[in-house]
Amino acid sequence: MAGIIEIVHFRLNAGSSEEEFLVEAEKASQFLKSRQGFVRRHLSMGGDGVWIDHVEWTDIEAARAAAGAFMKVPALGAFIAAIDASSAVMGHNRLMLTAE
Repeated sequence: MAGIIEIVHFRLNAGSSEEEFLVEAEKASQFLKSRQGFVRRHLSMGGDGVWIDHVEWTDIEAARAAAGAFMKVPALGAFIAAIDASSAVMGHNRLMLTAE
């Protein structure tokens, strides 16, 4: 099984609304979909207010290239600004099993 799972755990900044954040998250999804190597994205939030952005890529190079470009896209500024950067933790794992 090939693939990379990018997982980012984070909280929103105080004053950021979930509804507005989801509008901006859709813009982020459109950017990710345009990147070579993108497979799929899931965005979820737990009862504790911690969000998990789960993005599947074909390979680590695609994931790293997208991450590098992401922060430079002006249209994603509101998405980035809504996230409490001090809470964000990002990692990449090899995809080992998929069940659908």
